Amino acid sequence: MNRGLQMITAAREEYCEAVVKSTALRSVIEQGNAGRGKRPLISPLDGEMSPKVTEGGGAANSTVEECAAAPPSALPGISPSRGEIGLPHGSAPGSEHAPERNDESDTSLSGFTPAHERDWDIKGRPDQKPPAGDWRTWLIMGGRGSGKTRAGAEWIHGLASAGSRSQLRIALVAETLGDAREVMIDGVSGICRIARKNRPDFEISRRRLVWPNGAIAQIFSSEDPESLRGPQFHFAWCDELAKWRHAEETFDMLQFGLRLGADPRQLVTTTPRPVPILKRLIADPGTQLVRISTQANAGNLSPGFISALEARYGGTRLGRQELAGELIEDREDALWKRADLEAFMIRFTGALRRIVVAVDPPSGSGEHSCCGIVVAGLEASGRAVVLADCSVEGKTPAGWANAVARA
Repeated sequence: MNRGLQMITAAREEYCEAVVKSTALRSVIEQGNAGRGKRPLISPLDGEMSPKVTEGGGAANSTVEECAAAPPSALPGISPSRGEIGLPHGSAPGSEHAPERNDESDTSLSGFTPAHERDWDIKGRPDQKPPAGDWRTWLIMGGRGSGKTRAGAEWIHGLASAGSRSQLRIALVAETLGDAREVMIDGVSGICRIARKNRPDFEISRRRLVWPNGAIAQIFSSEDPESLRGPQFHFAWCDELAKWRHAEETFDMLQFGLRLGADPRQLVTTTPRPVPILKRLIADPGTQLVRISTQANAGNLSPGFISALEARYGGTRLGRQELAGELIEDREDALWKRADLEAFMIRFTGALRRIVVAVDPPSGSGEHSCCGIVVAGLEASGRAVVLADCSVEGKTPAGWANAVARA
């Protein structure tokens, strides 16, 4: 890394010297042409492909623009994902886009990400890393932008890039092939974007990723469950299972192919929806369930994103599902349906004549005990409103008493 930075610094110094010489020579030529009424001569240092000679800014700029627009899986040459030098986006040493030097402050590292910030062992949260214990399915149910995809990409890349030689076979399954590429592979948190070294090559025609050590990951779509007949795998990553087109059929076909190695495993990342396949997975004793809210990843999201969505969807069924990562469903024997309750929700900003906290204590304590805690108020008009449901589960008497005091 240090050697690479020295090379870039040297290249920038040479570029600055060349610019100074070019400016001086161009000034001499322009002075010689002054008063002639002719088109100014082109400086030899402009080059045959400079903007003065060719239209459209020259081939050099076109190459830079093409590289900037290309997906991570198609980028050649120096790449931050290969553990090489992390150049600022869209710039190259010695190009017109190279940042100017500032003698007052050292900006030579501007745009570079320090190694410790790229290290997933340090940057990743505990809920984004594989859980301990014996499990076959690691199920991450999270809100939008909670870091589900990043967790999946890091897990797959870590498995595939381990060792100098690998025979691992991995399945990447999404709703569509387009989703697999645009989210799981080339997305902002996709495999080719987060790979710090040993970045895989994406063979589009064969629909697979190939790591330098020989590990291979094939991509599949829930639109074609039968495509999973034949291949076999050590590991699998299923993204957004709850919205798959043929979820049951595709997931079943994957289970028959997950048969290589001593301990085949799969990761499922999804925003929760009350679909049968997700309920079945949650109830499976071989599933390790992890829930992540959008708030947990607030440091990596745009400022104001969470507050804006909380203001609009906070407390609603959609907000609890898409932001808190909760699986919202109705009981068949329930007296009230969630849709009916949400129809009576209002944005209350007025004054209350009285506020009460109602407590329904459990008959005992334990993992399945529940203490009902509801905060309600009375408007000036005499209408009662429910302000909050602060009920807690699995608490000791002291635990739920503290929850009542906080309510």
